[in-house]
Amino acid sequence: MHSIYRMREETTGRKLSDVLELHYIELDKIRYENKHPEELSSLEQLGAYLKCSGDPNSAEYVEELVTIGDEVIEMTDKVLKTISEEERLRELRLAREKMELRIAMEKRTKYEQGLAQGIAQTAANFKSAGIPIDIIAANTGLTEEEIAKL
Repeated sequence: MHSIYRMREETTGRKLSDVLELHYIELDKIRYENKHPEELSSLEQLGAYLKCSGDPNSAEYVEELVTIGDEVIEMTDKVLKTISEEERLRELRLAREKMELRIAMEKRTKYEQGLAQGIAQTAANFKSAGIPIDIIAANTGLTEEEIAKL
């Protein structure tokens, strides 16, 4: 259930690093069900922790594993909690940014609607005052057809 892979140079077979190792743990092969955490080996405890940590129904078992486990489980638990917290903070930040964008878009839309209404009202006032439509169009950005409808 546990394999260790090390980096070696292909042609000479020389180990490339004393530090780099890849540990592969086949979680499906770990049988922790119906066992108290103290009955498990360190590797089985880690595997049980990894398998159960995301399951809300196993929260009590996970806490027991962390309490009696070695420093590897403590470190894993700390990293997992840090990552989870960062993920929650990221989700909160994204939600806040979406809200701010929506508010900015609503403000912009209202501004543009108000501006359009103001231009239309000004054009209507100019039209009522007898100013020629072509002059109103040249100064308001409205078409002569739009002004004629006012």
